[in-house]
Amino acid sequence: PPKIDRHGRLRVQAFAGDQWIQAMLLSRGLARVAIAPDRTECASELFAAEAQARSGRRGLWAAPAYAVRNPSNIRRDIGTFQIVEGRVLNASMKNGRAYLNFGADWHTDFTVIVDPQDMPNFRALGVDPKSYAGQTIRVRGWVQWHYGPEIEVANPQGIEVVP
Repeated sequence: PPKIDRHGRLRVQAFAGDQWIQAMLLSRGLARVAIAPDRTECASELFAAEAQARSGRRGLWAAPAYAVRNPSNIRRDIGTFQIVEGRVLNASMKNGRAYLNFGADWHTDFTVIVDPQDMPNFRALGVDPKSYAGQTIRVRGWVQWHYGPEIEVANPQGIEVVP
């Protein structure tokens, strides 16, 4: 069922006949996926549609400004919504918060954070954030600065393991 987002807007899945509008926009490269913490049910289909456009360099994927970022050069993107792909060097838990570190120095290198209030989303699916250590992952979200660049992820659907 539709829900109201934090800005008071009604969120819906839109169709024109049998065409799913969100998937159509993504597959044409006219949008990027942003998974709402409480609306993860379509994540895999949305990621697949986006990947189609990205691999074909359609729409916004033809512009360098929308390229998937590398963790080593994400500093310049503080305050923007980005997709970051790289290998998790190590993963740890401290005070209920998970840290996925992409470099040896957490003071300066890129980190993905899972807040304690979001850990139940991971536990519900049997996902231990520490299991991402050594894996190449793709995350998306707003790049913030807190002891280095970071993106906060609210659920496992917000982390794509890259084969």
